[in-house]
Amino acid sequence: MRSHLSEAIFLSGNECDLFFGKHNVGLAIKIMPGYAEYMVLSDEKLVLNCSNTPVQGALKWYRNDILLNSDTSANLEIRGKAESGDNVSILTYSPVSENRSGEYKCKSEVGTSPPSVAAEAKITVFDITVKTTEAEFEYKEDATLGCEVPISNVNIVWKKNNTNVSDLQTASSTAKFVQHQNGTLEFKNPTREDAGLYFCTFQTQAGQQVKIPVAFYAKPMVLPFEKSKNLVQEERLEIRCKALGYPQPTIYWFKEDVPIPPDDKESRFTLSDVDGFPNARLEIASVNFDDAGNYMCLANSTKFSDMNANQTIHIRVKDKLAALWPFLGIVAEVVVLCTIIFIYEKKRNKDANAEEDVNQDGATPEKKSEGVRHRGNTNNPRA
Repeated sequence: MRSHLSEAIFLSGNECDLFFGKHNVGLAIKIMPGYAEYMVLSDEKLVLNCSNTPVQGALKWYRNDILLNSDTSANLEIRGKAESGDNVSILTYSPVSENRSGEYKCKSEVGTSPPSVAAEAKITVFDITVKTTEAEFEYKEDATLGCEVPISNVNIVWKKNNTNVSDLQTASSTAKFVQHQNGTLEFKNPTREDAGLYFCTFQTQAGQQVKIPVAFYAKPMVLPFEKSKNLVQEERLEIRCKALGYPQPTIYWFKEDVPIPPDDKESRFTLSDVDGFPNARLEIASVNFDDAGNYMCLANSTKFSDMNANQTIHIRVKDKLAALWPFLGIVAEVVVLCTIIFIYEKKRNKDANAEEDVNQDGATPEKKSEGVRHRGNTNNPRA
């Protein structure tokens, strides 16, 4: 389990000061966003808009009564523009940091020596620390995400993909989310599919919605697919590889341990996206014998760079006439058998015809039989 600190900036101010001029009746000056309390996480962008109506004097920004100007080294940009008849000045810290805390004022000044203040608005910036606790998926172990906000009476709601975790509960699921009053989110018997980016959300007293990301990590895993596949020459090959884990794994393909480039237009292989995973589908429009072999899908994560997951499939490619060979063998056997029968029958018919011709001439062909005595035969001297 990992702990992470998120710095935050709060902006607050007197609502009357924000929206109404102090010195000139009829001149309004305001700073937006108009929350009485405004929060910006450290390392994020802080944007303040100041405008006065009607346009009167130049708008100047001050922090703790010190004049501010654009400063790239401080990541500060101040620019003005005319918008809908208003005089607008935009202050941007990109990013903001806690040393930018203080009281900000936007003043509408007339003249130069010295300038007179026509109107001003102020907002106070102060920093707090939101402590978040990340987690990593372990098989058959519960997990907990933490979010500690040092503001009283804050109702923390956990979300994933803009959906409350309470709405992710299903009757058939075994992993359940438990939101505790101390701001933690507990996973009961989680699965790898539960990993992802969650948000600790709450609302300030001024009505501002705040979202703080908290990660539930999981090492990559490639879901099993068929171990082998038989194809006939010129058929289409398609292999899909689905991987789980957070951060989302990157998918790579190999044939016989040789990488398949994803952007080689001259390659026989086509790689495309599946369910938001780039290169998760491998296709060959028309396979030939050279396409046979072992194909491996490998999933790699930037966070778990020393941990790879993979699955391999063996592809066999048969001759497109392979199905005809058994049939042709049977036909050949039938032809040979028929030829033998034909020759035999022809020979037998020939012998039968010869015997019939002899009988018609009144002679019986003599049949010699060794060891057999014929009685009544005048040619036999022993008779």
